[in-house]
Amino acid sequence: TYQDCFSQLKQVANKNITQVIIAGRFGFLKMFNTKNYTTTDLPTNLQRDIFSRGIKLDNSKIAFGGEDHFLVVYDTQRKKQLSQINTPGFIWDICQCSQSSIAVAHGYDLRVVSMNADASQLQITKIGKHDGDINCVCKLSEDRIASTSDDKKIFIWNLRTKQVVSKLTGHTTAVHGLVQIDEDIIATYAQGAEVIIWNWKTPQKLQTIQIQSVAGYYPDKGISFNCRR
Repeated sequence: TYQDCFSQLKQVANKNITQVIIAGRFGFLKMFNTKNYTTTDLPTNLQRDIFSRGIKLDNSKIAFGGEDHFLVVYDTQRKKQLSQINTPGFIWDICQCSQSSIAVAHGYDLRVVSMNADASQLQITKIGKHDGDINCVCKLSEDRIASTSDDKKIFIWNLRTKQVVSKLTGHTTAVHGLVQIDEDIIATYAQGAEVIIWNWKTPQKLQTIQIQSVAGYYPDKGISFNCRR
């Protein structure tokens, strides 16, 4: 709920973070000021739920997507939606690939959206697909991104060739989350609280961890998690 989110956001006030964007159901978008605990409405053209994590593109621009099948670029200073582009399905997750491109996970497909300098024009290109819904995308290096899926696999993609360069297998259930720990180390999180640590460059499975309980875990799409070495 909004109140739950509001109370949790107060905890970031001592971390030199002054503004946090809150996104939710029915195109709900607000800016939360962690110093005076006030909120500002950010109007959007969306009518349905915002699913994906939001990403910061620069000091004023963010991007997000969701149930409306749109990737949206938004200017938080001007409180204005700059552009949007339609995708064939729900957007579960996004990540920034470069200053002018964003990877978008929707349904089984992975696509890249390119932007012009002021983000007023967007163009979408299909990269490839999984055999199940893609739940998470993460940039690993300048030309490599990773995707996780309900098909229990993690794909490492070469953005320049649009090819899968390696497939990481070992999870027994849908893989919901991925986080990069080090330059060559990632951790993936599957339904049922199974975490696997990988060297994605080798590629090699290093360790499997079975977590007994996860606070706030909800077995749905777009799950992300944090991991510290």
